[in-house]
Amino acid sequence: MRSANTCRFDRWTALQLIIALKERYERAHAVRHLDRVPLEQALISDETFQAFLEFSERFFVVESVRFIRSVTMWKQGFSDARKSSAFRRARAKAIARAHVYHNAALEINISDAVREAIIAELSVGDSVPPDLFDAAMREVVSMLRFTIWLDFLRYRALNRRTNVVVAEGGV
Repeated sequence: MRSANTCRFDRWTALQLIIALKERYERAHAVRHLDRVPLEQALISDETFQAFLEFSERFFVVESVRFIRSVTMWKQGFSDARKSSAFRRARAKAIARAHVYHNAALEINISDAVREAIIAELSVGDSVPPDLFDAAMREVVSMLRFTIWLDFLRYRALNRRTNVVVAEGGV
């Protein structure tokens, strides 16, 4: 005779439980994986970029996120033989006008030495080196990595856990 408190699982219920646990594990693992990926590489993904951009608006650092994305995409252009030196230079100047120059619409927070070095490099010669924005990227990424990037990863993990609970009929 069974007691009233005995819990009986059928195969279907057990299978649903296993699938739910597997999905939770995969989501948690994906967030942990993002923590090990360099910030500038993580932002290549359109989904991650858009989510981080929306999150960064709360902390008034949208310009930094857009700068990282712009420079990362610009650097990828160096591997494309179809893009001329003049095109890369024009794109570099556009990035500098938007993010580096004083009073730029989306001015980033970098040291004056780095800012002046970029401006000086753009004012001479016909080509630009692929490492033109590297020092600025290091400063911006360092600032973001130790401020809102970790908060974003925690927020994303919490949001995914909450979505799992809601999808399973929880609160």
